Amino acid sequence: MVEQDFEIMESLGLNVLRLGTMWPGIEPTRGSYNESYIRELATIVQTAAKHGVYTLLGELFSFAYLVLFQFPCHSSLFSLCF
Repeated sequence: MVEQDFEIMESLGLNVLRLGTMWPGIEPTRGSYNESYIRELATIVQTAAKHGVYTLLGELFSFAYLVLFQFPCHSSLFSLCF
């Protein structure tokens, strides 16, 4: 996704994006993390936030995101984390 995608979403009043993720993209082999994949996901989330778009991360990545980007796991999110 690029800046223009979020500009369009913002102009249409859309404020939520479900971003599908795949664990093999994050950890292609056990103990080896794909930093470029993680950076790209982070860029998408940050660009979305800049345009007022909340990002829901799909699959198992929700917990990994909280850990990798050091977001505190608020009690209301705890059930999503574990």
